Amino acid sequence: MIPVVLGTIASSRRGSDSYTVAVDCAGNAPYTIYVLPGQPISTGTNTIVYTNNSLTTLLTNTSFVYLNYTYAVDSNGLIYYAAVCYRSWVTYADCNSYRDGGTPTTYYTRWVDSTLQNGVPVYTDSTLTTYAGSITFTYSGMVYVLTAGVITSTAVCGYSWPYSNSGCGQVDTALFYTTTTSISIGTIIYNSPDLQGRITVNIYRYGYNTYFGMDVDGVVESINSCPT
Repeated sequence: MIPVVLGTIASSRRGSDSYTVAVDCAGNAPYTIYVLPGQPISTGTNTIVYTNNSLTTLLTNTSFVYLNYTYAVDSNGLIYYAAVCYRSWVTYADCNSYRDGGTPTTYYTRWVDSTLQNGVPVYTDSTLTTYAGSITFTYSGMVYVLTAGVITSTAVCGYSWPYSNSGCGQVDTALFYTTTTSISIGTIIYNSPDLQGRITVNIYRYGYNTYFGMDVDGVVESINSCPT
């Protein structure tokens, strides 16, 4: 009877296919693995992984990354698990929440998308199967607007302010945005957190008993007290 050493097989096989893999999604510490000729790097295919081209030593109880997927092998060298490489981003609902340390939400992108920018798809789960939808979030001082889960615009964080669009004496139910921490004549007023559109009609602030006269370019041209 041929003795078997843990992590090896007793007989060698002729021929093998080799693959260059890494220890993590960043591609660190690349090394070579070996499989039987024609066997794919995949789950559900009974692929056994080895550390040498003579296929005598199993790769066991570890994981490796190949073509942006993480694969796990069991004590028999069998690939039993695969997951796409991803990046996670801890975000906030808006700039005020970001500044104040509000409740965070984690979103995910493909590993190959190393930055959040226009055109990058964003997901709600680490398996990258559910798009984040049409939302806005803030990450690291930037606002990101998504349409159907894809980033469509970005902007530096502004400041949000409550206002009423119905007139003096009406409760503030909407938000406008600025790039400044105070409002004065000459301040540009935006209607969205990505600072794209501007407000060109008077802005009423119930909580402050004031209203802003706006010009056609969305710039404050007067600050007035609401009539009593």
